[in-house]
Amino acid sequence: MENPQEEHWMAVKRIFRYLQGTKMHGICYEPSDKIDFRGYSDVDWAGDLADRNEAEHIALSLAIQEGKWIHRLLCEVLTATEIMTKGLHGPRHKDLTAILGIRPCSH
Repeated sequence: MENPQEEHWMAVKRIFRYLQGTKMHGICYEPSDKIDFRGYSDVDWAGDLADRNEAEHIALSLAIQEGKWIHRLLCEVLTATEIMTKGLHGPRHKDLTAILGIRPCSH
């Protein structure tokens, strides 16, 4: 959006307030659940079929990657003791520290 107006900013604030109040809600799927990703688009890209298909493929691929990342990040089942007693891989550690707002100590 190039020129957001006051009503747009108010809508964004409302969405953030809603998300703030629902941080503890989530959707977790069992490993046996079949997940079928589907995407829809009404973009015409000036009638250029090649550009349209490539752009839609890229957008859907990125959306699926984000969904998988969020699933891995949020739905991984670890008890508090497992987190405290077992090491985390570098990327997972960075993700968790970013989410928790933990910054490295500067000496």
